[in-house]
Parts: sequence; structure tokens; C-alpha cells
Amino acid sequence: MDQPIFRIMAFTLTLLIKSITAFIGFILIALLLLQPSSGTTPQQASIDVLEEVMAIAEPVLELIQENTAEDPQAQEGDTSGTEEVAPALSYESYEDPAGCLDPGSNYELVEVNSWEINSRTRGMLEYAEQIFNGTIELTGVNLIHGSYDDRAVMADTPFSGGGAVGISITDPATGEVLTTDLQALIDSLRTAGFAAWLRGVNEVYPGSPMMIEAIAIGDQDLNDKATARLFAEYGYFSMKNGLPGEETKPDSHGGPVVCRWMLEAGIGGTALETELSTEMTGSTFEDESHAAQLDPDSVNREARQLRIVPEPLAFTVTGYDGPTSFSCIAPSDQSVISGLFGEVRGEFIHAGIDYAQCSREGFAVYTPMGGEVTFAGYHELYGYLVIVENDGWQVLMAHNLADLVGPGDIVEAGQVVALSGSSGNSGGPHVHFEIRYCEDGVQCRPMNPSEVLLPGQSELCKWEELGQLECPPDF
Repeated sequence: MDQPIFRIMAFTLTLLIKSITAFIGFILIALLLLQPSSGTTPQQASIDVLEEVMAIAEPVLELIQENTAEDPQAQEGDTSGTEEVAPALSYESYEDPAGCLDPGSNYELVEVNSWEINSRTRGMLEYAEQIFNGTIELTGVNLIHGSYDDRAVMADTPFSGGGAVGISITDPATGEVLTTDLQALIDSLRTAGFAAWLRGVNEVYPGSPMMIEAIAIGDQDLNDKATARLFAEYGYFSMKNGLPGEETKPDSHGGPVVCRWMLEAGIGGTALETELSTEMTGSTFEDESHAAQLDPDSVNREARQLRIVPEPLAFTVTGYDGPTSFSCIAPSDQSVISGLFGEVRGEFIHAGIDYAQCSREGFAVYTPMGGEVTFAGYHELYGYLVIVENDGWQVLMAHNLADLVGPGDIVEAGQVVALSGSSGNSGGPHVHFEIRYCEDGVQCRPMNPSEVLLPGQSELCKWEELGQLECPPDF
């Protein structure tokens, strides 16, 4: 009840009551000055006119009383006579985030890539495309869901109303990922006025592909599903991931971009009033970062072999022995070292190196070794996992948001094989990178990445130095 609209209502009702009171007083004064008609005393004339005035004013006063009874704050303001009413909020001094642009109100329907959207949404997509300046055609082949999809199967999705679109991040012909910086693309969409998130397979509706879901903020035709993505307790302006049933899952792409045009339309003020807590912004990295202070060589090697990882963790070994390629690169962009090989974690020893993504998801995950993909799917502990094998060696990239390759695929060193995430037994977005050697073709043991040479690798790679030491200040 402490919103500006209620204070304005209370102020308006107070003025109305004072105006009616002044009007009645004016009538009474006029009666005293005017001569009464023949046969009527001045006092009687005053009473007669006053009764007529009250008969006219009574319905108005009753309506005011009903409204103030429904608004306790307004009623309290009317009776006290001393409470000051705060003026309506002004955003003239609010500093717009860089790039904010009011999208206007053109709702003429247009067709983009065979999908029907409104001109307001198209303009926002064009502006986001301009900001991003990449290879994603937001107003072309990469638009895979339009705003006004009237098919029955879309009725329970955000796409049956205005301003909700789906954007593919892959080449429609080859399936190749078109950008290795999805975060920059999502930031561009948010600056243009969308609430945008990367969605994995089946996340938006059963059978939905991997896409960026973007909801045009302020669109007058949004349906209930899309509106909830913005304003529900799990929504964009609550700094959550926008998916119902996951109220406690924070927005892994960062907080909302709140522009002045949104505030002037009454949108986004709650997000400004809510500060990002440590739990929402970086608790995962803080919880893991202590691992960077440990020396893996100080861990007893015998214990490391006996308790290296929980069972069962055996994966298929195909015996693939093909062309070799290697690249000494961090397994993911925007990586911060948050866990080392040999770190003691409860009853077990950490079997790989963790590259944290500073509480965000959707960065490209690379394989440093070329070979055959022998596993790509979900594992209870590793989450979405990709394993590449070559000449008795395996490299594992785990806890992905989505895998971009499948079993049997032949990949080269440096190829994007997944998108970073926090699936499986994970406390936050990071890539668990692990190397195994399969001595007998069946039993594969984790090895310290800094102490082995993979196929195609000519000298030791300093894996622990490939990530940043701390999250960038703008994350």
C-alpha cells in the first residue's frame, strides 16, 4: 500500500473533500447576503437551500467514503490532516544504463522468417543485432519462434501473445554454434528491452529446442505466460531465471537492465530497490575459490588413487585411435580457477580442474583434444557431460547447460562441444575438466592434467594458469 499510486489517490480524494466543503461554505455565505423570497424568513431560506445542496453532495460523499474505506492509507491521510503526501516519483535524475532506447508503441504486424511479430518487437531485435554486431540474424533465419503463434500446441507457451520470440544460436543448415559469447548476445537483447535467457532442450515446452527466449518488456499483447516471466516471483525483475517451479534459481545471466523508459511506464522499480545479495551474485564462486589456495602435490598420492572419486563412474571405452590434435586452451571462456586436481572434498579427492563462470551460464566449452565423442548426455553426478576419447585417453567436460555434439562425432582440438552450466552435482556455473587414462581399455583412472601429455601434445600445459584469478568487476 505504500506505492506512489495509492499516495496519489489519497491526495486526490483529500482535495475533492476540501473542494466540496468550500463549495458548501460558499453557498451558506451567499444565502446570508441574498434577500429571502416573500413569506420566507432568512433562516428558513438558508435551511431549505442547505438541504438541497446536501442532497446533491450526499452521493459524492458516500462514494468518497467507500473509496477511502478500501484504502486504509488514504483514509488515515484524510482523518489526520497532518500527514504529508509524497510526490510522484521522478526519474529525471536516473542514469540510464548505456545503450537504452525506448522501443515506442508501433504494433503493426509484420512477418520475419515466416513468423508474425509486431513492428515494436522487430525494431527491438534490429537494435539488439546492431549492438551485438555478430553472426546471429535476429531478424532473419535465427528467429525460430514468433510472437503471435496461434497453433494449439503453443497456447500454453509465451509465444501465443505479442513480444515473445525464440532465437536459435546455431546455423540452421549445419547446426554449428554461431557465437562463442552468448552472454554478449543476451546482454545486447536485454539492453534493447528484452528479458532474455538461454534455454536448454525441453525447457520452454515439451520438445522445444535449445534457444534464447526473449520477452519484449512493456509489450501490450503479452500473454499471461510471458507476463509471468517478467513479474512473477521467479521472473526477470525478481532477478530469477523466469521458469515457474524454480523460484529459488537466480538469473545466471546477471540482473535485469532497467531503463528509464521502463520506469516511466511503471516497470522495473522493484528490481532497482532490491540489491543483489551475495547468495544471488557470487556465492558459488566464493564457496569454490578456496580450492585455488591448495597445493595438489601435498595430497597423499596413494590416498588419491584409493579415494579419487565416488563410484560408479565407468564410461564406455571404444578404443578409438584416430588423427591427433591438441590445443592448450582453457575449456571455457570467462573462466576463473575455482578447484584444482587433488583437492580434498569430504571423503573424496577432486578428480579434475574446475573453471568457474562467475555465476553465469551459456559460455562456449571447448575440447582441448581431438578424437571421438564416446559420451554426450546426462549423468547423475556430472550433469550434462561430453567425453572425447583418443588413443587410450579421455577428456571430460562436465556440468554443461547443453551438449552440442553426440556419441560417434569426430571432433578437433578447440572445437565447441557444449555450453557451460551447472547441471548435476554442482553448486554453480562451472566446467569440470578431467583427464583419464584407460590402461586396460576398461579401467580409466583420473590423472593430473598438469602431469600428462595427451595425443598431439608436445609439452606440458599449465592448466591452472589458463583461467583468471578472480571474476571481472563488471560481472
